[in-house]
Amino acid sequence: MLLLFVGGGLVLTLRYWILPDIERYHDNISAMVSHVVGQPVTIGKIEADWQGIRPHLLFTDVLILDKQGQTLLALQRVDNVVSWMTALTGQVRLYSLEINQPDLLIKRDAQGLLHIAGMRMSSNIPGQPADHGLADWLLHQKHIVVRDARITWQDERRAAPPLILNQVNMLIENRGRRHSFSLRAEPPAELSAQLDLRGDFFGTSFDNFNAWRGELYTQLDYVDVAAWNKWVSLPIAPKRGSGALRGWLSVEKGKINQFTADMALADVQTQLADDLPLLDVIKLRGRVEWHDVVRGFEISTRKLSLQTNNDLVLQPIDLYLHFADVTGKQSASGEVRVNTLDMGSFTSLIHFLPLTSSLKRQLATFAPQGRISNVQAKWQGDFDKLLNYEIKARFDGLSIQRSGNIPGFTRLSGQLDGNDVNGTLSLNMRNSVVDAPLIMPEPLTFDSFIAQFSWQKYDRGMEIKFNKVAISNADLAGNFFGSYQLLPQSPGSIDLTVHLTRAAVRHTARYIPLVALNSEAHNWIRNALVDGQSDDFNLRLKGNLKDFPFDGNRNGLFQIRARATGVGVEYAKGWPRVENAAAKLVIQGKRLEVTAPTAMTVGAALNDISVVLPDIKNLGLSLQVRGESVGETKNGLNFIQQSPVRGYIDGLTDNITSGGNGNLNLQVDIPLRGSKPAIVSGRYHFNDNEVSLGKGVPILHKVNGDLLFSESSVRTQGVTMQVLGGPANLTVQSNKGSAVNAKVVGCANMDVLRDLEPHPLLNYLHGSSDWESEITVLKKQVSLQFTSNLVGLASDLPSPFAKRANEISPLRFEMNSTTPQQDMLSVQYGKLFSAKFLRWDEGGDRVVKRGTVNFGNAGKWVEKDGVWLAGTMPQLSLEGWGALASASEGLTPVSIAGADLLIQKISGYGYMVDDVRINARNINGTVVALLAAKSINGEVNWQPRGNGKFGARLKNLSLELDRDENGKKRNAVAQSNVTKKNIANAKHPALDVAVGSVTLNGKNLGKLELLAQQHERDWLLERLIITNPDGELTADGKWQMAPSGERTQVNLKLEISDAGKILGRSGYPNSVKDGSGKLEGTFSWLGAPAEFSYATLDGTLNLNTGKGQFLQIEPGIGKLLSILSLQALPKRIALDFTDVFSTGFKFDSINGVAQVKKGVLFTDDFKIEGSAAKVTMRGQVDLNHETQNLRVRILPTVGNTASLLSAFAAGPAVGIGVFIANKILREPLDKLMSFEYNITGAWANPNVEKVSVSKSVSPP
Repeated sequence: MLLLFVGGGLVLTLRYWILPDIERYHDNISAMVSHVVGQPVTIGKIEADWQGIRPHLLFTDVLILDKQGQTLLALQRVDNVVSWMTALTGQVRLYSLEINQPDLLIKRDAQGLLHIAGMRMSSNIPGQPADHGLADWLLHQKHIVVRDARITWQDERRAAPPLILNQVNMLIENRGRRHSFSLRAEPPAELSAQLDLRGDFFGTSFDNFNAWRGELYTQLDYVDVAAWNKWVSLPIAPKRGSGALRGWLSVEKGKINQFTADMALADVQTQLADDLPLLDVIKLRGRVEWHDVVRGFEISTRKLSLQTNNDLVLQPIDLYLHFADVTGKQSASGEVRVNTLDMGSFTSLIHFLPLTSSLKRQLATFAPQGRISNVQAKWQGDFDKLLNYEIKARFDGLSIQRSGNIPGFTRLSGQLDGNDVNGTLSLNMRNSVVDAPLIMPEPLTFDSFIAQFSWQKYDRGMEIKFNKVAISNADLAGNFFGSYQLLPQSPGSIDLTVHLTRAAVRHTARYIPLVALNSEAHNWIRNALVDGQSDDFNLRLKGNLKDFPFDGNRNGLFQIRARATGVGVEYAKGWPRVENAAAKLVIQGKRLEVTAPTAMTVGAALNDISVVLPDIKNLGLSLQVRGESVGETKNGLNFIQQSPVRGYIDGLTDNITSGGNGNLNLQVDIPLRGSKPAIVSGRYHFNDNEVSLGKGVPILHKVNGDLLFSESSVRTQGVTMQVLGGPANLTVQSNKGSAVNAKVVGCANMDVLRDLEPHPLLNYLHGSSDWESEITVLKKQVSLQFTSNLVGLASDLPSPFAKRANEISPLRFEMNSTTPQQDMLSVQYGKLFSAKFLRWDEGGDRVVKRGTVNFGNAGKWVEKDGVWLAGTMPQLSLEGWGALASASEGLTPVSIAGADLLIQKISGYGYMVDDVRINARNINGTVVALLAAKSINGEVNWQPRGNGKFGARLKNLSLELDRDENGKKRNAVAQSNVTKKNIANAKHPALDVAVGSVTLNGKNLGKLELLAQQHERDWLLERLIITNPDGELTADGKWQMAPSGERTQVNLKLEISDAGKILGRSGYPNSVKDGSGKLEGTFSWLGAPAEFSYATLDGTLNLNTGKGQFLQIEPGIGKLLSILSLQALPKRIALDFTDVFSTGFKFDSINGVAQVKKGVLFTDDFKIEGSAAKVTMRGQVDLNHETQNLRVRILPTVGNTASLLSAFAAGPAVGIGVFIANKILREPLDKLMSFEYNITGAWANPNVEKVSVSKSVSPP
């Protein structure tokens, strides 16, 4: 009751005495507040009233000062509701404290000391703890409210920029030791959305903060998590990322011990530990928990998913990991629980996860792939040396890389339930690979593998049982069963039965366990059995493997039996394989044997083949191979070329090809260990064979005899043959380490050889001659000599290579290898020339790189690349080379580097030039030659690129008739059909020729220009121009070379300034006087341009001329011109036309058009107009047979004695020889008497028949 009265009195005192006059106590209150704050405080005004039953004090203009009187914090308004506990405790206790719109600076200085509004709240001086009086006083106030505050956080220790939080509203509630708060604030927009921070802690004083515990919660609908790293330290500090975040952070004994985060973040970069690399994540969702535990840590996730920037996707996963490190006597341990996990994705993340180095190393080594589910695993010890373990799991498509001797596998599906003592494993594998290096020699791929395995640990080891296992893949199908027991000091004991219904022989070794054979035998089976298929393969292996191979079936059994077809065996390296054998393979104990009654090797049939390895353990014994072959010799040669026999005979059969049959008998003993050579004994018999020794060497026909060889020697026995068209004998002998010597003696018959081996050159050679050759081969170096006096052999080659059969023209040819890549050829042909050529190997062909050809007296060897020509050649014919010039077979292109030649006579096509000096050099691939002679001067060049290009720039070219001993012009050499075909199929060079002055047999034709080139199959004459003061001839055309035949087509245009002079230049002088005009024509004929023929000539002619006069013409000189001039008329008709035609017909114009078909010229419209007469012609002229059938109408002009003038120009300069006019007069011929005549017969002696006379005739 007394307490009640005291309390009531206190209330009345406050209400009616103290509170209404509260300003009276202003100083006392200020002093009391200063004491609580620990700093001088001034209060502008104090007002008092009641809030319910509690006193309410309103402070305005409150200033907190430092010791120097400077303002630390200014508060406009502070509301205080006083708790009645103040009276009971004697200390200021507030029911609520509300501060409005404070602007508060909170700072941590460089030493880590905390300052609030300039007041130091912590200490770093030992023994001098910070004054937490104000902070601890706040812990005793029941409600603290801060409204619309502005808080600036300045962290000098982190050197971070100021962090300003606006619109801060905070509520603090204190209930004894429990302290809760909630805070909402607006951080800078670039950092996050509104900050919602809540806390619930237990503690008594900040002086003993290490004893505090509690939990902190925050939620941000949007946050740039990396931006907060400047001010906040988290166990996992992202370097980049944004999104929504909700987190819980637990503190125990003043330290963080647990962290939980719900995340929906994007573009995250983080580091889960200081020693881990950065992890870049595109999307991150789910919950992550981290818990600090004794000796290690725990990590767990719930529905955690992520996608990294390299498209790695981790599907939602619930995971629990617990790791404990080694401490003292406690070993490392761990536990894993996973609902489902993609191992590939998880393994890709291990470098970023805070896992033990041992676990990381194991995961990186095994690189697991696939999916595991319902995993429960515990272990003790490091992964390298587990003390014990337990595991249950289901796996689908699981793959693990092999590590050392630990097996690996791919796409494994099944269940596992076991521990370090026993367990079971069920497998159902599809398209899987198993890599068990201690058991099998190589990884095995299975389309299907269904099996049940179990293991049981015993005191003496461990036993692995495999029940009936069904396997199938591309190599085999079948089943096996048995067991394998690990034993100390032993490779183990096995009991294995295998039966296969399908097996690929070439992969036999792949499925023989390593314990079954030593490495040499295993390697031999792997390399030797290369083909074949078996439908009955059986393996039985039983016993302690230390006693393998159980010789005589003692202490165990090892047996393989198989039958197979299509078997291929490479019994030894370098030897041709045995193929398509119907073979039987037996391994019984230590003996291995493969037998086959029939087989093939390099295309040859084999009989009675056997391959035996007497002791698979004693590989000091040789592999014994026996067999024989009967068949085509080319197969026997292939066997030699593809076997070490080639080396034994030093490549003697290189480049040899053969047709015909033969017999091979072979015995080979091949050591499988060491480097000892095989022991070989072989014989090959040639039976009427045809043998080619390579390019440039004559073919050997009807070869008979034996070639005997061993690993150290080769020799022949009774070898005869036909070569160069005649008989020959061959002797070969060699010994180990010595040269192979061969000698051939024979007689060459060109007429027989031409039929056996057609070649363009042989068309020019006839007869036979003896010859002899010696060949030496030593270490790929070949020396060859060939000699013959050529007596009995005749040559029809053009000069200077023509030869009579009885002439002695010694020929000596030598070839000597200087290195394996080059040789030297030398040729001496009588006194005509000698030559040397250095050849190099390029891509298997011998190419002449350097050479000298000296004509006449022997010259010096030129030490320069290319072929050099020198000396004096008495005569060179340009004709008759067609077949050789266009042939490419057997001809080797050479690069002419230069020439210094004097050719005393060059002839061809009926013309010649004398004493031509040729000085040539090859300049950057182009051969440039200066020609100097009385009849020719200038420069020619040859560019060999592509089809080649011949160019000439000549000052003058004078060609004289080449006359025979009777003074007659030599005829051109006729080309055979074979030669024509070769020329047509050849590639023809382009021509670019310009001659300043061309003289033909003393007649100056003027200036010449010629351009031509090949286009696809055609050779195009682009331009031909012959120009002189009397006219200009231009032409173009093409030489068509179709498979159906050749045709030449030419377009001509002749601009005539003086027809008489042009005919004079062409060889028809004094035939026409004056005359100008134009002649145009298009012609074609079958064959090449040089094969002009009237019989196949087709085309058109168009002639237009002006005034001129026909002169007296000798029929033998200008037969056709005499017809056109009508000189025959006065001699053969009664009417006297002497004054008009006999002394020369003067004409005003000639116009006409003509068609030419197969050498016959047709015209219906040919007119000659003169002052004395007008003439029209129609009919035909046979150019080939020099006949005509013409109707001529003559209309003399009355009273006019002028002669009828006609002009026609023709000559060899045009290339045809005759031009025919074909246009008929169109002008009316008034007031004339008309006469018509038929002119028939030969040009030289025409028949003229008068047809009719008309006194008044209209013009035709």
